[in-house]
Amino acid sequence: MSTTVAAPSDDLARRQRALLALLKGREPDVAAMADDAYLQAVAESPRLAVMRDIDVFWKEHSFRARCPFTAGLLQHHGQLHDEVTRLIRDMPLSPFMEEMARDFLERCTRHPNPLVATLAQFELALTLTSQGDEAEYRITWTHEPYRVLGALLDGRAEHIEPADAAQQRYVTVVSAALPERFRVEVLPG
Repeated sequence: MSTTVAAPSDDLARRQRALLALLKGREPDVAAMADDAYLQAVAESPRLAVMRDIDVFWKEHSFRARCPFTAGLLQHHGQLHDEVTRLIRDMPLSPFMEEMARDFLERCTRHPNPLVATLAQFELALTLTSQGDEAEYRITWTHEPYRVLGALLDGRAEHIEPADAAQQRYVTVVSAALPERFRVEVLPG
């Protein structure tokens, strides 16, 4: 009778993938979990939840510092924690905060709340141009940009009014070539 035994490196790799899945809140490999008492103990440990919370806390903190407009609006709506949790779970993240912030902003450009998506596009353009990107970015807004940005800078997101009822549209032009790095244009009605 012949049985095959996995090489120790295969077991280690499988365990590491399962541990990463547990830490990120993903479903781990069922076969890995069934055969490994250590992984089962980790999955049931309250310390795992604490580690996840710490990871989310520090990423939230970093995003509020690096992406203050997008993170601030998400925080105001009570969605920042969930967005960061999904980002950790769904994406392979860089260990470098600058790249992780770009990933966060790119993900938020597809947010169902149009203002969150607009702010993410704006902050992503500012980030890219501050890192040497010479492109010009044009972001369309349904809110008056200076009012939104001012309210978020002042910590008064609750003062952001709904999109302009007259459907006034604005464009922020973001470019490293601009003296202030961006300007606001009112689109003809």
